[in-house]
Amino acid sequence: MDLEDSRQDILSQTSELESRSWKHVQEDHRQARHLIHEAEWALGVVSVLTFLLSGWISFILSRQVAKPLLNLKEAVDRSAAGDCAIDSTSREREK
Repeated sequence: MDLEDSRQDILSQTSELESRSWKHVQEDHRQARHLIHEAEWALGVVSVLTFLLSGWISFILSRQVAKPLLNLKEAVDRSAAGDCAIDSTSREREK
């Protein structure tokens, strides 16, 4: 009977160990899914902020590039019309 009891005890402990190991695996998978979900949210927020920032920067830079070009066009148009005087107000606007 001792041998049978030992065998039954070993099988019981093995089954318990396997059950605990499986619970640990399931818990690790749950934690990994939670981390992935948090990472997806963080990436989404960063992506939206980056998109908004790039749009804002594009708008500001386009205005800064267009303003001198418009001033140059006005000066060329005045020059072509024969008005060669330098307009001090246009220099004030550039500042």
